[in-house]
Amino acid sequence: YSEITKIAQVAFTMKSNTDMKIMLVGHADETGSEAYNLKLSQKRAEKVKQHLVKYYKVDQSKVQTSSEGEKNPLASNQYNTVNRRVEIKQVF
Repeated sequence: YSEITKIAQVAFTMKSNTDMKIMLVGHADETGSEAYNLKLSQKRAEKVKQHLVKYYKVDQSKVQTSSEGEKNPLASNQYNTVNRRVEIKQVF
């Protein structure tokens, strides 16, 4: 699936379950400094939130964001793009 398709699935699920709230957690690889990566991964999560709100009309109060920076990589290669991601960490 493409990233847009995954975002559309999240939006559809949220609209089908009107009480659902989510936490989007941004991640980064180790390319920059730890501080830079925290900011970058927060921006990633915010972009996904903006997309959900703007294009799918998801209520912004139902989407929270946070960042983990370069913590919790999926791959050991510091330049591996799978470490640059946004995950739905918590559904409440």
